[in-house]
Amino acid sequence: MDGAGWYYRDGETTVGPVSRQRLAELEAERTIHESTPVRRSDGETWTALSDAFGALADDEPPPLPDGQPNAARTPNEAAEARSGQPAGSAGPTVVDGWAPEPVRPRRRFGARFIDTTVNFYLASALFGYVGFLLAPQSTERALAWLSAQSTLSTIVPRLLEPVGVTVLVGALNGLLMGTAGTTLGKFLFGVRVLDRDLRPLGAVAAWRRELDIWVRGLGFGIPLVTILLNLIAWRRLVKARTTVWDEGRFVVLYRPAGKGRILTTLGIVIFAASYFTALYFKLS
Repeated sequence: MDGAGWYYRDGETTVGPVSRQRLAELEAERTIHESTPVRRSDGETWTALSDAFGALADDEPPPLPDGQPNAARTPNEAAEARSGQPAGSAGPTVVDGWAPEPVRPRRRFGARFIDTTVNFYLASALFGYVGFLLAPQSTERALAWLSAQSTLSTIVPRLLEPVGVTVLVGALNGLLMGTAGTTLGKFLFGVRVLDRDLRPLGAVAAWRRELDIWVRGLGFGIPLVTILLNLIAWRRLVKARTTVWDEGRFVVLYRPAGKGRILTTLGIVIFAASYFTALYFKLS
């Protein structure tokens, strides 16, 4: 069994290192093909998958220690025998220098803060523009009603406001992730979310992820519940290296950090927080 890690090409993206068994699984899933370029982690030369291994699926696994015939081996047992790792394990995955380790909770929560702050105003402006374009009178009445509600001191409007904010932000986040593949916050903080095959999320998957975050990560936007769930998510991210909405479904990668990028991002965060806080109090 060749224990070296392997890289493969997905369009212009380099993915890996992965185990030989994982390459076989990806070929069976038709994620990669016989013509897909691959190379060893300790090599420089790219070659076609078929030239590197031939038919991966035809590899005969080593015999079981207890002498059982290979035919009695389950798929998971065969995968473990070939790879020397638990079934499904592909080792550390690196995509164009982006890696899942070390996990960086500050980056993830910083990206969410930027997205929530900026995307709320973008979504409000977008809905307002479309509303005045299609139904100006109805939009004007709706804005007048919202303005009147914001002056009430009752608890219901105060609770509905953050719920509405998180709904708008989640809808725009899903749209951006499904089309552009990133958001402003994720771009600035160097966070990337891919599916299990290390491909960009489509719109449907991105919206489903945002819905899951809205429910299990933000508690529908209810303020105290949001704070509690954020603390739980931070603790789980530190200990389990993932969140409940990503586990088993998505891969989160982090860009290598440089001092210049960190300082630039920190400056943008401070500026955005100051600007939008001042704007909020001015409008209030």
